[in-house]
Amino acid sequence: MAFREVGVHEIREVLRLWLRGEGLRSAARLAHVDRKTVRRYVEAARACGLDRAAGEEGQLGDELLSAVAERVRPHRVGGHGDSWALLAAHHDQFKDMLDDQGLTVVKAGELLAGRASWCRSGRCTGTPLRCSAMAAAPGGRRCR
Repeated sequence: MAFREVGVHEIREVLRLWLRGEGLRSAARLAHVDRKTVRRYVEAARACGLDRAAGEEGQLGDELLSAVAERVRPHRVGGHGDSWALLAAHHDQFKDMLDDQGLTVVKAGELLAGRASWCRSGRCTGTPLRCSAMAAAPGGRRCR
């Protein structure tokens, strides 16, 4: 199975289930995440001060959830991953493709990735490529 980053709402749900007395396996089943993922997040939450005996009232705040996510998730420089760094390195070229050449975000991404085809079919998936395109083309330019 491929890596899938767990969202904050899923972290909250996992911890809420664990605080209500669910075991790791049943919390994983109910939250639709892997059992080892539940274990990692519960261990990180306990290290951040989460107490099962105290119940969930007031414990699952944004501060705790951000501390748990920071502890478990891989560190990203500037909050962005490798794809964003690649796009930042080619920002001017990407901006030129969008503004001057009139290409779509998908097409510009294919060209930058070196796997260009002259077919304009494809869908924007909300990836860092799309986010970078929206930053490069202020004014709300659509990707299609």
